[in-house]
Amino acid sequence: MKKEWRCKSVLIFVFSLTILFCSCKPTAKVSAKEIVEKSVAFHGGMELWKNSTSLSFDKKIILYSKEGVVESEQIQHQKFEYDQGFSGELKWVKNGDSISVGYRKGKAFKKINNTVVVLEKGLQSAKKTFFSAHYVVNQPFKLLEDAVVLSYVATEIIDGRDTYVIQVGYTNDTEVSDKWFYYFETKTYQLVATKVVHGARTSMIKNISYDKSTGLLFNHHRKSFFIKPSGETDYLRAEYFYTNFYIK
Repeated sequence: MKKEWRCKSVLIFVFSLTILFCSCKPTAKVSAKEIVEKSVAFHGGMELWKNSTSLSFDKKIILYSKEGVVESEQIQHQKFEYDQGFSGELKWVKNGDSISVGYRKGKAFKKINNTVVVLEKGLQSAKKTFFSAHYVVNQPFKLLEDAVVLSYVATEIIDGRDTYVIQVGYTNDTEVSDKWFYYFETKTYQLVATKVVHGARTSMIKNISYDKSTGLLFNHHRKSFFIKPSGETDYLRAEYFYTNFYIK
């Protein structure tokens, strides 16, 4: 009787371990770089992206207060050109003034009602705004550049979708640099969300819908949420709508 009881106990223990191991979430079967490469392929492919000589579109930006009240609304026309060196320009209207910032022949510029801003501080801000805009719209393609450091983090469920979480760093990062995390659906490798830790502030930007009109998969609608230190959503901070894509 004791021998039979011991055998049953061993079988129960082994069965329990089997269930435990099977119920654990699997780690990625591919590397961080391979995940991004597969995502690039899903989003239209590196060849089509690299061979384009220009990209233009309109971006609508809506900012909300914590109470859900619209603080501001703006439409930017953005254009980037690659055929004769990297250049481009962002244009919008604010308080009745026509504003543009851009980059041409290795230099940033800013104009207000066609008057060139010459203050160094204004030019630094213009350069940051321009390159940030280019960085945001060209994901996940720019994640395969030489200066990018990719690290696999974990799997995580985002709005019911299983995702691979990849941390993205850069060779010149410091301790105070922003920390970026990208979320790729495990089945398709589609980029579905981005999280950025900026000092004490964390934002989660979710990709709601996409635009396929150019052959490349760009974002059409995104929502940006402030995140509490506990990890819970604080409130919707911004919405972004991208339309009228054109590449050549």
